[in-house]
Amino acid sequence: MDFNRFLAGKSNLIIESPLSNVIRKIASLKSKGVRVISLAAGDPDPNLIPRDILADLASSILREYPSSVLYSPTAGLPEFKSELVKFLRKYDGVNVDPENIIVTIGGTGAIDLLGRVLLDYGDAVVIENPSYVNTVLAFRQLGGALYGVKLNVDGVDINDLDSKIKYLLDKGLKIKFIYVIPTGH
Repeated sequence: MDFNRFLAGKSNLIIESPLSNVIRKIASLKSKGVRVISLAAGDPDPNLIPRDILADLASSILREYPSSVLYSPTAGLPEFKSELVKFLRKYDGVNVDPENIIVTIGGTGAIDLLGRVLLDYGDAVVIENPSYVNTVLAFRQLGGALYGVKLNVDGVDINDLDSKIKYLLDKGLKIKFIYVIPTGH
């Protein structure tokens, strides 16, 4: 039976992350006894992880907070969000209410959420080139039309950005947002 007829048309936009292929190759090499230091996807050497300390902490948390193994609110634990508010005020001078904070389990989830609330199909997004591969995938899968700008030692190449903005405006396109990674260059 062809199940594709049940899928939404936008499912055609979903593609596998290029990192998945790299991770598979690394796993294959490791299974053959090849020593690999992977910088691909948060894959540190297990010997660098302080397992004894983590085991003690996990045991302590389970004793003191038995509900820590239950599902938490989708937007994050209220206690954590309150502490985050204090931290942001103290160290960054940012005043925000806990209700305006959404905690995600990682950068990719946050980027996907950002795209879901900001992008409509065909919206123009100016993005650093190169950029974080999972951002590119998420924005494309959500229908964003991505336009890359070059980087230099200081970050986004301002001349290329200016040219790209003029080009898009001349084509009658409205730029939804510019995605940059401030510490990624």
